[in-house]
Amino acid sequence: RPETGVSANTVLKQTAPLQERGVKVFGFIQGDKHLRLPLYEGLPTLEKYRYQPPYIAYLALAKLGLDGAIVGDGGLLKLQHQLIGRYREEKVISVPIITEKTEILHQVFTLRHDSPDGLFRIVESREYAHPGELRKKEETKERKRGSITMDNEGYARYSGEMMLLKEDYPEDPRVNVIGQVHQDYEALLDLLEPGDRIMFVEI
Repeated sequence: RPETGVSANTVLKQTAPLQERGVKVFGFIQGDKHLRLPLYEGLPTLEKYRYQPPYIAYLALAKLGLDGAIVGDGGLLKLQHQLIGRYREEKVISVPIITEKTEILHQVFTLRHDSPDGLFRIVESREYAHPGELRKKEETKERKRGSITMDNEGYARYSGEMMLLKEDYPEDPRVNVIGQVHQDYEALLDLLEPGDRIMFVEI
């Protein structure tokens, strides 16, 4: 039933001693295909992610170092299988977004280790920033949490650098907003860490 899932701290306290002794520990994630009777409100280990997509609940368990996950309901839809599968096989975190800049889709980016608290700088975006190839000023607007931005020609040699925002920032005429994390997956922003490898995907 709702409110009976536990916190991340509780999971760590209970599982760390077991894993230190070589016991493999699995957690539960909710399904999204046929929810379990009689309440149809999922069966997750982590209460915080009960009403999130199963992929997010899975990633949260993986970030805690658990050895795997069991779907506590009647299965997963294809999209959740795909998102979870990419992480299991490649350790790449898929980030569903809305964008018209298709060139940023389906390629692996790395979150910089020196990123500040409110945003992630993207390592590979330096490749977009070449002398003589300055990005034109396009859609500059208030940068909401979950925005994907690219510096334009107003930032001179930084033109082309990309960032993924965890907090709101004001409009800056030197920064184009080129995409937005899908609202159903905004919770991913709190699970991402510097050094993670991500891939922007459309759903």
